[in-house]
Amino acid sequence: MLAFKFWRSKGGNFSILLGLAIPAILAAVGFAVDVTSLMRAKVNLQNSLDGAILASSHLRTVRQTAERAATLLRSQHRKSHRALESKRHLRRRQGPQLRKN
Repeated sequence: MLAFKFWRSKGGNFSILLGLAIPAILAAVGFAVDVTSLMRAKVNLQNSLDGAILASSHLRTVRQTAERAATLLRSQHRKSHRALESKRHLRRRQGPQLRKN
């Protein structure tokens, strides 16, 4: 009878429900904070990975460009060296006539 009277009582219901709900509310808030921390760590890791990939692709592009430039410079150097050698060869063949002018 006392339990029935306690169950039907309207006074203090808010306190009892709040007492029962607070642990669930705190657990939900804690879970939300943990999930937020995990998602932030995931985003930071993804950003770091994206930056590393972009940097490596940029380095590959720079290396390829440098290799192309070096090849072009070697080619130009060979051409200018050949032209210089051909001028020297012509001077040797023409001999003293060219040197007098």
